[in-house]
Amino acid sequence: MAALEVITTISMDSQGINISGKQGMASNPATTPLSITVSGTVHSMIGTASDEAETILWATATDPPATWDYLFFWADQAVQLQMVATASAATFEVAQYAPFVLSNYKMLGIATNTQLAAQATTTAIESILMGNYDADATCNYRLVLID
Repeated sequence: MAALEVITTISMDSQGINISGKQGMASNPATTPLSITVSGTVHSMIGTASDEAETILWATATDPPATWDYLFFWADQAVQLQMVATASAATFEVAQYAPFVLSNYKMLGIATNTQLAAQATTTAIESILMGNYDADATCNYRLVLID
């Protein structure tokens, strides 16, 4: 087993008030990483995608690990990331240079007007696709899945 250490902080001053958030317990300082126990299996890729292109970044059928505890994604262009499960999908707009993270490999794709009423039954993400639709801009990206 290995320990994945995560540090994520946000901070902004708005109308004289500091708005901030961080990982871990509320009583810990922002410099204390959140430690996630992982097996150490890693799918890491650095790539380039041309403009107006869709790219399959990961699929359970071809890329280990089949399940993961942490996803990290970064791109130098605004892109769309699509998480595909057996009978559903969810698409996320990811801002240029902003890290995108998920702390689990499961999701629930539902109708836009459906609200949670109880704990939902989720299903495993089976593939991750990226769409680079920024006209005339090649996209450099990094995807890391850690189990």
